[in-house]
Amino acid sequence: MTVLIFNPPNDEQDNNLEQFISFCKQQFNHQKRMHTWDDNIWYKLGTFTKLKTKHWEDGNAMNLEFVDFAKSYIIYQRGLTRKKKFQREMVVLKCIEESLIKLKGSACITNCDTMVFDLALNIMKKSFSEYSVYKLSKVLERFSIFLVEKKLVRKFFIGWVSPLKLKQVESYKPLSEVIGENGKLSNLSAIEALASIFAKEDSKLSEKDQYVSSVFALLMCAPSRISEILALPADCEIVEQDKDGAEHYGLRFYSAKGYGADIKWIPSIMVPVAQKAVARLRRLSANARAIALWHENKSSVFRLPTCPDVDEEQPLTSAQVYKALGYDVNLKWKHGYKAKIESLLLNDKKTFLGKKYSYTLKTLFQTIHNSPPPDFPYYDREKGIKYSNALCIVNGYQLNEDAQTNLWQIHKYSANSLMLEIGHKKIGGPNIFERHGFFDRDGKPLIVYSHQARHLLNTFAYLGGMNDFDIARWSGRNRITSNRDYNHVSEEHMKCYAIDISEQKQSSIEPFLGTDSGISDSNLDPDVHGAVLATEQGYCQHHYSIKPCSKFSGLDDTTGSGSAELTDLVDKLVYRTEQDKNDGVYGAEQWLELHLKYKEKLNKK
Repeated sequence: MTVLIFNPPNDEQDNNLEQFISFCKQQFNHQKRMHTWDDNIWYKLGTFTKLKTKHWEDGNAMNLEFVDFAKSYIIYQRGLTRKKKFQREMVVLKCIEESLIKLKGSACITNCDTMVFDLALNIMKKSFSEYSVYKLSKVLERFSIFLVEKKLVRKFFIGWVSPLKLKQVESYKPLSEVIGENGKLSNLSAIEALASIFAKEDSKLSEKDQYVSSVFALLMCAPSRISEILALPADCEIVEQDKDGAEHYGLRFYSAKGYGADIKWIPSIMVPVAQKAVARLRRLSANARAIALWHENKSSVFRLPTCPDVDEEQPLTSAQVYKALGYDVNLKWKHGYKAKIESLLLNDKKTFLGKKYSYTLKTLFQTIHNSPPPDFPYYDREKGIKYSNALCIVNGYQLNEDAQTNLWQIHKYSANSLMLEIGHKKIGGPNIFERHGFFDRDGKPLIVYSHQARHLLNTFAYLGGMNDFDIARWSGRNRITSNRDYNHVSEEHMKCYAIDISEQKQSSIEPFLGTDSGISDSNLDPDVHGAVLATEQGYCQHHYSIKPCSKFSGLDDTTGSGSAELTDLVDKLVYRTEQDKNDGVYGAEQWLELHLKYKEKLNKK
């Protein structure tokens, strides 16, 4: 059984440090990785260089006294959490290293004390924003606790507590800040432009535009990150029935915010959009997934549609090699297929493909077999998603309109590449907006940032009355407090909402009990607002923002027969509430649903 928890053997910090590093090296060696222990660049985990230095510059690696501990700490944290990225932990390590060298003249971690942590915090303040420093200080606190618990520092060091307090951020900002040039909800015109591009027929879009617009369309279906969309499995769609028999459509997601695996249910109005986007991406990735499955099955030859009908052992001409790899010999590609094939190197980068009879089908595809994609068969090992079931993989050069697709290669399209296609693009041709003629007032191509879709959906959820727990779960967050960073309801909206409440005289619940019919003697005016519960015995007025009472007797089958006056009143409430909903009055929709159910009950009596 593999032990994941390090228990310090004694109170000697130097010996404990040595044992801790040995323990983590052992854990490191038990797992298949793309890097070795001595590498200072660990893919997706960290770059073990000094603070504010570039990894490709000589002499910038962490101090020899410190680097093994830093690597051990990252490996240890990686084994205990579901986190994939450790940027803040890496910053803390780099600041502690710099502080140790300045104060102690040595980078040995056992020399840490309160002054070292204080100086590390000051170093952070000079390098990062106030909000970032606050977040880093909490990681610094946890790091001090770790050092004490694992007895890696002297006994008199009892830990360090950050003196920083987070300033309360205003929940509501002026509309100009919300949707202004730098606002979280800005560039709504760009989102509309992407929607119009996505709505076009496949025949009118390049594969790149189909891919980019489909990924963004999924961002608009549920609050997500691009990395979460790109990591969707091909079988992500799910349809379930609720207790009333209604079908609900969702996508299997794995959150990048620590919530873990879950299903994100898609609003009914967006289901056709999600289905179209998934279908497009599934079609675009079909050949790449087939190649991945071929790699998994270790078959000898993958016969593409253009593959010559010859025996696996027969030596191939250059043209046959070219066709076996999926290229069209009839396509006049620059200087023809001969020049193209002479410039091609397979994954072994040794064989000259222009030389006739240098390959058979068997040896050709064995060469491809020898160099699968990184970390094959897993597209994302942590999420358990294989290349053969990855929705968003493509073939090499498939999304490059200036090159033939390498149908025998598997390409993992990056989030950065996709963000360039919807944002500022300096190289590689125009972005998707410029290609389709969408420009701003200054004649510049529109741009949009991927996070704006997430912020927009969260704000819509707030305006629609969704509670914090459901918003956090829908967005894939493991902390409800993170919601406040995504709520961009404007001051103007809240002022209008407050004025509406005042005008509607909803300062309190106003119950009324009638005598005989109860309704005819009341002073109820359904033209004021529709947040009203009414029966033959009387009525009570509420706020639109308050959810209708789940115990409302009007929906009870045992309720007496509805009078004509009551039926007429409910009709007026339906009309009033529907008007308010169409006008965007906050909370009106939930009351409209209740009144429609109530009306249906009364019509049956």
